[in-house]
This record gives sequence, structure tokens and C-alpha cells, in this order.
Amino acid sequence: MYRHLKKLCICVKKIFFDTERRQLRRMVKQAIKQLPSKKSCQKENSDKCKIIVSFTTFPKRILSAGIVVSSMMNQTIKPDVINLYLSKEEFPKGISQLPHIIKKEIECGLNVVFVEKNLKPHKKYFYALQDYPDDIVVVIDDDIVYPNDLIEVLYNCHKSFPNAVVAQCAHTLLKNGCPISEYVDLEEANESYIPKMSYQALGAGGVLYPPHSMHSELFNIDFILNNCLSSDDIWLKAMQLMNNTPVVITNTMRLVYIPCSQEIALWKTNCYGTNPKNEENFKKIYMKYNNFFGDKDTLLSRLVKE
Repeated sequence: MYRHLKKLCICVKKIFFDTERRQLRRMVKQAIKQLPSKKSCQKENSDKCKIIVSFTTFPKRILSAGIVVSSMMNQTIKPDVINLYLSKEEFPKGISQLPHIIKKEIECGLNVVFVEKNLKPHKKYFYALQDYPDDIVVVIDDDIVYPNDLIEVLYNCHKSFPNAVVAQCAHTLLKNGCPISEYVDLEEANESYIPKMSYQALGAGGVLYPPHSMHSELFNIDFILNNCLSSDDIWLKAMQLMNNTPVVITNTMRLVYIPCSQEIALWKTNCYGTNPKNEENFKKIYMKYNNFFGDKDTLLSRLVKE
């Protein structure tokens, strides 16, 4: 009986993944068809600050990344720059290792930047925030179906709250009015268009970072590599607290994942298992930085200063 059930489960799983792969191929073809011309891909904004879109991926998700780039090239507000940061360790053959869709997007204006250090998810912000310190940087993920008004929604909110990090969705680091003691106590944030020190932006939904919104410790590469390599959202929030930067959410987007993109996903090890990485890394980050400004001005105490 058990053997038959096991075979059935394997069969169902195969059908599911075959269906997802077909869906992915269809989405890639559609994304290529929707690519704009080279001249119309990127358009200068009238504002002084440019809008930079930055993200990263790895070999297993490179096709998903192509779908994401296509959606960024068809935004109602065009970004000035789209940068895809890739690790030389994961893409040792450079451009020749990339699929057709990415090469087509390079022709349309995508910048592919190969970097030495493999900072995993931290690549999506680490280099762009240094390369464009005086510009707006919109950080996105490589596995989400983004609406074509993502940048418009984030940017319009930014104009109302220019000193806040703007996100589509977030978690709150408060529980019953007090800072959480365990990371598993996270709850979904629900108050839109109200800047909150207690909100931690969820990177998957797309996040807009205004210039100089985080502390310079953000680029402490040794600490990242040794203590929180898989937990970029937690690290970014700590650096915002160190700079007294609140988060405001639009709450306008439901996350839809690209087919086949969740076969390998950080949330599986960050949020689940006997030793969730997020819990471990949250403690490491705040153990080092909570008292950075002294006992009377801890980072966790800043969460309640709305």
C-alpha cells in the first residue's frame, strides 16, 4: 500500500512540475514578445533623482529573472537604469552562459553586472546603493510576477513620504505594542500610507529606497558573510533603524510567484525547519547592533518611536 502511495505521489509531483515548466516557457515567450525597442526601453525622468531598478538571481532562476526584466521594461513609469547583478562564481562563463531572453534584454538596455563576491540575496542592493548613492533605488526579486504599475505606485508614495522606505508589503516588529522577542512572532503590517519605524519591508513585493536612507554599516561585508548571508530583509531593517528611517507601505499587491521559481527558495530554510535561519540571524544582528548608540537609544527601542 505504502509503495503504491509513494508511486502516486511521485507521479502527481511530476505532472505538477511538468505543468509549471510549460507555464514558464509560455511566460518567457510572452516576455520576449513584450520587449520594447532599444530606444524606448529606458527613459530619463524629469526629477533630479534617477530611478534605478536593481536585483539579482542565480542559475536556477535565470529564466524567471528574464520575465521580471521584461515587466520592468514595460512599467508605466520607466526606470532610468535596470541592473541585474550576478556572481562570477555562479556564472563563470559570463554573458555566454545567459539565456536568449536575457541577451535580448541586454540589447534593449538591461545592464548585467558580474561581481566577485557572492553575497547571495544581498547582491540585489549592495552594489546599486553604492553605485547610485544620490538616486532612488527600487529593489525587486527574481521570482515575482510584478504589475506594470509597480514603480508608479512606489514612486507616488515616495513623493508623499520622501524620507521613508516605501514597500508594497511588510511585517511589523511589534507585538502588543512591544518589540518582538522571537522572530517567529512576526505579524503582517496592515496600516497603509502611515510611516512606521516598526515596519520591516518585505523585499519580494518591491521596495523603494530613497537616497541615504540607511546607515553606512549597511556595507559591512564581513558581518554579512559571517552572520546573515540569507537574511537581507532583516539586515536592511536594522540599517534603517540605525538611520532613523521609517517604512511606509502601499498594501496594493498580492504576491504571485513565477512558475518553477520556488523549487529552490530561501524561505524554506529561513522560516522553517528545526533551526530557522531568520531566527538565528535576527539574534546575531541585534546582538551586535542593538546597543550601537548606547543603552538609552537601542535599535529595538526605536521601533516604538512612531
